Order: sequence, then C-alpha cells, then structure tokens
Amino acid sequence: MVKTGKLGAFTMGEKKTAMVNLPAHFVTANVANGNGWQYSELVDYSLKDQNGKVKTSEANNGTIEDVITLSEQFEGSRRQGYATRSTAVTENQPVFSHDKLNYDNHDISCLKKRLDEAQQNGNNIYELAFSIRGDWLVQNKLYDPETGILDQNKLKRAEQVVAKKLINQGFSLPLGETPEDVAWFGVIHQDTDHLNMHLWFAKISPETRPEMLKQTGP
Repeated sequence: MVKTGKLGAFTMGEKKTAMVNLPAHFVTANVANGNGWQYSELVDYSLKDQNGKVKTSEANNGTIEDVITLSEQFEGSRRQGYATRSTAVTENQPVFSHDKLNYDNHDISCLKKRLDEAQQNGNNIYELAFSIRGDWLVQNKLYDPETGILDQNKLKRAEQVVAKKLINQGFSLPLGETPEDVAWFGVIHQDTDHLNMHLWFAKISPETRPEMLKQTGP
C-alpha cells in the first residue's frame, strides 16, 4: 500500500487486488515486558498526543510496502508513529470500541488501564489490520469517490460486529471469560491508497483455561 498524504484518496478501478486483506499479528506479554513496551502505548500509536499536537514529519510520508508489525507500532508510539499523522484521521476522537464510536479522554484512560492490566496478567495482545479496496467501498455505499467522503460510522459499527464474532468464535473458547473480560479498540486511517482499519484486543484477567493457555506464547 502507498501513503497518499490525502484523506479519502483511494485507488479506484483495480482488477487484480483483493477486495479485503486481513493481516494478523500478536505480541506476548513476555516479549513486551522484555522490550519495555506497554500495551497502552498502542493507543498512543493510533492517536495524536495528549496536547493535540501531531507527531509527524515529511520524513514518514513515503511508501509503505508492508503492513506495520505490532513490534514496529510499539516503537512508533515513542517516535513518529505511522498512524499518528494528521492526514490519517478526520475525527478528533477516532478511537472506538464495543460501546462507543468515539472515545473521549476518560474512555481512553480507562482503556489504557485495562490494556496494561491484561499485560500484567500475562496475556497476548492481538492486532488485525483490514486493508479494503476502494471499489469495494463504493459497491457497498461506504465511500463516494467524487466527494471523498467515507461513512466511518457504518464501518465502525460493522467492525464492532466483527470484533464480537472474533472474540467469541476466533479461538478454542471465547477469548474473555465474560463479555467484560476483553479490552479492545479500533481506528480507521484514510491516508493510503486502500482504506485501513485496525483492531487491537487482549484478554484482561489471568488465563487459567487449559485450552487457551496453549495459545499464550512464552
């Protein structure tokens, strides 16, 4: 994918590109701890800083040939993260989760605490990165190429459904032992030739179920 430096300037008329690509990554708590990473830093990676200043420069407005790994995102949260450019989002509060389409500062603070609790309890953090072709967005009435307007709320609601199914059906057992036992958040980025939607999630309480312990890395 290529950064366009513009909002909603998605490539149209592609014939040989998959409509939706879904790379997945995960990082274990041991790896994060060993590198001095905090799961909550991934929220900062997806946002502007707390003062509303954009951590960006022309130096990171080039071409992206590969999906940014979770490890690179942790490092990016401390420098000039890919997702923190002013061209990436159109909303002042772009982060969303199961309960809200736009997280405010209080919501963000609570989310960070839950993510760091998940890390302290030794759980993995996972990411899915949806790369969606412009033609698919038009066909599904989510994007108007003439105005460059994207229906972000509809996309967020769709990802809420995807996240629920993934958390409940994507593992040997539901990831959380209760619906409240998972911390997850998502964000939409519009400044590449294909739309990108990111989803990060982690179980919060200590894992004790044998079927799920097999999926927790060393």
